[in-house]
Amino acid sequence: VPFLECYSLLHLYYGVPKHCRLCNFPSDTASHILNGCTKLKNMYQQRHDRIVNLIYDKVVGRSKVDTVVLKDTFITPDKLGSQNPTFNHPHNRPDIVGIDKKSRTATIVEISVPFDAHIEKTYTHKFDKYYPLSLEMNQLDYSTRIIILIVGSLGYVHKRFMSGLKMLNLSSTDAKYMTRYCSNSAVIGSHKTWKIRCKQIGYDQSN
Repeated sequence: VPFLECYSLLHLYYGVPKHCRLCNFPSDTASHILNGCTKLKNMYQQRHDRIVNLIYDKVVGRSKVDTVVLKDTFITPDKLGSQNPTFNHPHNRPDIVGIDKKSRTATIVEISVPFDAHIEKTYTHKFDKYYPLSLEMNQLDYSTRIIILIVGSLGYVHKRFMSGLKMLNLSSTDAKYMTRYCSNSAVIGSHKTWKIRCKQIGYDQSN
């Protein structure tokens, strides 16, 4: 991804204004362009959703017969066979959830595409975000696990990405392939984001 010509960097050499020319954020860094600009939120969402769809399709294909796999769905107690109206914890819409009522097991899968320097922080944040939901599921006599899958917007993948895929019943070969595929997908999405940004600010990428 050609990110060298961000305005924060050009400011050091040429004294140009370093704010973002799309949202007026005071520092137009590579991190801001690929993950933080309010005017590019749709591009970030498309990049994220593409990876969610890739993983969801694999999970559905590898799931047991009795497992129901839900994508981008509000999880309520009735989906686990309870009469309670709702969970107390507000964060109850993970990217993917697998529910097996027969074995009374549930798997929460959350996927994120932060800037690469923030991968570890994002992993911890996402786990902490859905941990209370898993505890509420446990109270309904479900054995619950949380799988966090993080791939950076420049393509770096978290060290637990492959092991997380294996926990979703992917073979070592499939997990390795999917890891590379998701990494490439993130890079392609970031490149598209960069091109849209350049077009909107009138920047000539051929220079």
